[in-house]
Amino acid sequence: MATVNNNSSKNAIAVAETQVENTTSDTSRKPKLPPKPKNLPHPEYTTPRGVSPLISVPKAGLQYPNYTPFKLPDLVEHPFVDRGIDSDPKKSKLLGAASEVKHLTPSIGTELVGIQLTSLDDTQKNELARLVAERGVVFLRDQKMDVHEQIEFGSYFGELHIHQMAGIIPDLPWVHPIHKDETAKNGRSHQIWHSDVSYEIQPPGLTFLRMDTLPKAGPDGYEAGGDTIWASGYDIYECKLIERI
Repeated sequence: MATVNNNSSKNAIAVAETQVENTTSDTSRKPKLPPKPKNLPHPEYTTPRGVSPLISVPKAGLQYPNYTPFKLPDLVEHPFVDRGIDSDPKKSKLLGAASEVKHLTPSIGTELVGIQLTSLDDTQKNELARLVAERGVVFLRDQKMDVHEQIEFGSYFGELHIHQMAGIIPDLPWVHPIHKDETAKNGRSHQIWHSDVSYEIQPPGLTFLRMDTLPKAGPDGYEAGGDTIWASGYDIYECKLIERI
């Protein structure tokens, strides 16, 4: 997916980054969670259901989850099935379930209104994979889904990725927590445009990002921060930006 995303200061969880390899049209593979590494920190810790890990981890007396040290073994390639290959190009069943479909810009970004991800069947999930590939990013608000259900949902689309650039939630290594609190210094994260871990042997094909805790409103009641901005890599290439610089 040639989409560049910029993580501005926010409280969110990115989860279920699926690995990319040569695609096949075999959709018979059953989703499953990969085995956890043997050297996970705090092996006794269990994230409770229905509670944000960014809340439960500090309450358990541990450090913030993205400060938990962890080292992975060398990366290897995993088989990958592109769930969107054999889906309906019109995405009739998925789009038909939405009360409204909003294309936010001509080339990138679509919002599906009135859909709960936990209610999608496999046909609709496959159509969602195609829609994400075509539109770069898809937004679904007000999801009734905790982090465990999010991991289970994301595993349908491929082998879950464990992020190399930060610590992990002790018992959920596939969750990459991103947070900023009152001790954090103002940085320039709004300037750091990137594609997720494109340097790896098998970069993610999908990233499942959720807003877990909204930024607090200021004295005027206006919520500032928490934004994530996307841009289309296809548009950047086709407008011949480099040639004009």
